[in-house]
Amino acid sequence: MSKIICEVCGSSYSDSEACCPICGTAKPEDMEMAEEAVVETARESRRSSNSHRRGRTSRGAGVDSSNKMLVIIAAVLAVAIIIVGVFCLATCNGCTGCATGGEDTNPSDTGESSSVITEPKVPATNVVLGSVTDKDGNAILDEDGNDLYPASSVSKNGLTITDIDSSFKLVARVYPAVCDEVMIYTYESSDTSVAVVDADGVIYPASNGKATITVYAQAAYYGTYFTFSVDVTCKMEGFEPMLELTMTDITLNSTTTSFDMYNYVRNSDLFDKSKFSLESDNTDIVTVDGTKVVAVANGTANVTMYYAKGTTGEQSESFIVRVSGVNGGTETGTYSLRTNYGVSTEATITLSDSSSSNSFKLYLVDGNGNTVTGVSWTYSDGFTNYATSSDNGDGTVTITGKSSTQGLTGKCVYIYATYENTQYTYKLIVNP
Repeated sequence: MSKIICEVCGSSYSDSEACCPICGTAKPEDMEMAEEAVVETARESRRSSNSHRRGRTSRGAGVDSSNKMLVIIAAVLAVAIIIVGVFCLATCNGCTGCATGGEDTNPSDTGESSSVITEPKVPATNVVLGSVTDKDGNAILDEDGNDLYPASSVSKNGLTITDIDSSFKLVARVYPAVCDEVMIYTYESSDTSVAVVDADGVIYPASNGKATITVYAQAAYYGTYFTFSVDVTCKMEGFEPMLELTMTDITLNSTTTSFDMYNYVRNSDLFDKSKFSLESDNTDIVTVDGTKVVAVANGTANVTMYYAKGTTGEQSESFIVRVSGVNGGTETGTYSLRTNYGVSTEATITLSDSSSSNSFKLYLVDGNGNTVTGVSWTYSDGFTNYATSSDNGDGTVTITGKSSTQGLTGKCVYIYATYENTQYTYKLIVNP
């Protein structure tokens, strides 16, 4: 059975029908033309269908490619955002400017400067010790709730540490109270073997002894420096300080026949005096009595001071003892030191504007009182800090005190005259 395509509405119907059942158009007379139209219409329908499938395939491939590209772009953007975020956190360090969208308008006064330092409305005029806390910044109180380490007392009397496990934080106070200037703090210990201080101002004891902790405060905007210091004494049970002598060259004579070395132990109050002992390598010249050295005859001896000898905590320091002018004068009995003021074994120079009290002449004489030439003059360590000497070329030297050392009290230095292998010692006391 053949089908006829209506020329008006395009619908198909059986060739047995006289007209189109849809629109009522009469059946065409030329049936072959109708059949060809049917065939052509079928062909066109197939071409349209194939074209649609090719287009759908092409579009599907395009969509897959586009999706892959979008995924790659999104991944790259995500990595970039993470990197930028980490960089911002590392550089801004949580400043309030990030939260406000601008620069930090409320910089901290804890000593860390913000990334942007603005000119303060109220600059700092002074920085002092404000308080002493534990390492976490908490107040240290006694059972009654009172401050155990008030700043006024610590600044005046220092800080004493008796527990090796304890730690103390120095908190600075800036003046005036309304100061809005950012301060940068650094800390320094004079003796890290005794006490160390970290970057936050926390002090940790290391061994018994004394140290000074210095606090440096710098104004971040103006660069002004302020400093204050705290003396720290570590006196902990079970720890011994380092043995150190403040004088290692001692002279004894007819005036000073004994010398207590305990008085010249640095930080002697931190030691148990009963644990000290002395040993002389020449008891014909110098003997010992507890912590004292005692002159016996003219000459030189080496003496060793021990602390806790024979124990695991044993320490020792050696020093020289020179003896002259005892038991009838010099070792030969024929020579003695004199000054233009007369015979003496020591003198005191008072530093003043008066030349008569600021200098004197020293020389060696024989048994007849004649000046001896060819004398070698030497001086103890530190002599040039307090006095000067001038060899006059006639066997005499002029000793002059330095007026620039005003303020020292009773500083002892020594002058040595060596002649015919014998040394004669003169003691000089320098006063302001």
